[in-house]
Amino acid sequence: MFYIFNHRITQWHNVTLQAEIRNYQPLYDQLQRAWWYGGDIPLKPDRFVFEISEKAPLLDNFWTGTVFNLYSAKLISIFESCNITFETFAASLVRKRTLKQIEAKYEVFRLLELSDAVDEQRTSYKQIDYKNISIRKIENLYLTEEFMKKPKPITRILNHANLTVVTEKVKNLLEENLITGCDFTAIDQYTEL
Repeated sequence: MFYIFNHRITQWHNVTLQAEIRNYQPLYDQLQRAWWYGGDIPLKPDRFVFEISEKAPLLDNFWTGTVFNLYSAKLISIFESCNITFETFAASLVRKRTLKQIEAKYEVFRLLELSDAVDEQRTSYKQIDYKNISIRKIENLYLTEEFMKKPKPITRILNHANLTVVTEKVKNLLEENLITGCDFTAIDQYTEL
């Protein structure tokens, strides 16, 4: 079985837990497409800095609201054991009001395993108008037979921004290790609507 892997948007004391980027925001547009599709990055960031709410718990997979995946060292070590291709960039977490640095190891994770795994013949889409823009959203998602026969444990899907597929083995590994902040949607349950 396969799952769409994502961050879980988590509530804590009626506040959405988000690690907001404090630097590189002006460069976001330049980095976004190359970052997602595995291309060369025009600028290699030295260190990302993210801020989180005072006293908020630390998640292994923080929602950042960007293409930058902020993962704990624990989550990255599990992905490393899956023998996938990725790169990481140094990151720091600070508290929102005080800007006091948090003593926890986090890195920005960039998955470099890419696949054109969507079966475009079977996948169905729906056009949605949003603010005078027509957007194509997935209604029913299907993976190619070729991909399902020889899957990578974790794969970023080409031509479908924000879709990362994991195998059931990876999902179970993350759950067994109590990795927080992750969301899994079975492929046959996934929809963008």
